[in-house]
Amino acid sequence: MRALGGSAARPLPGVLAVGLALVIGALAVQALPVLPPRWCDAVLWVVASIMFVAQVRWRRSAVLLLVATAIAAFAWTALRADVALRARLPHALEGRDLVVTGRIDDLPQAQVESTRFDLDVVSARLDGSPVSLRGVLRQSWYASRHGAPPPLTPCASWHLIVRLTRQRS
Repeated sequence: MRALGGSAARPLPGVLAVGLALVIGALAVQALPVLPPRWCDAVLWVVASIMFVAQVRWRRSAVLLLVATAIAAFAWTALRADVALRARLPHALEGRDLVVTGRIDDLPQAQVESTRFDLDVVSARLDGSPVSLRGVLRQSWYASRHGAPPPLTPCASWHLIVRLTRQRS
């Protein structure tokens, strides 16, 4: 079968091949000892975009599409991993007592010895100085010799002294 313009059209790869290219690109990030810098992710994204345009505009090459897909998956996975790692609690704040003002974000989970809740941070201070701490903190308020934690309700605002630890995965 001949395509318009007199050249033979090459078949595009199937969904399975494109899915495999996505997985290969994403898994390649897992093999790295360190994540690439963000500028490298941007360059790879531009390269993949150019390859996609070239594949559609001129050649309709299945190999070009698969390579572009793998590069785009690599760049996207590396960028998302970098964003997730940067959102983690800095080592300097781990184990330190912070004064945090926030709002209870969800239904607290009361147990016999403790209450777990999510605190949406409004502001935080360390030794009287403001600290850049944003997001939601998963907190546990443990019973003390004075009794169980007070009843907590969603949307209630609290001013607490908290000791934070990095999330273990």
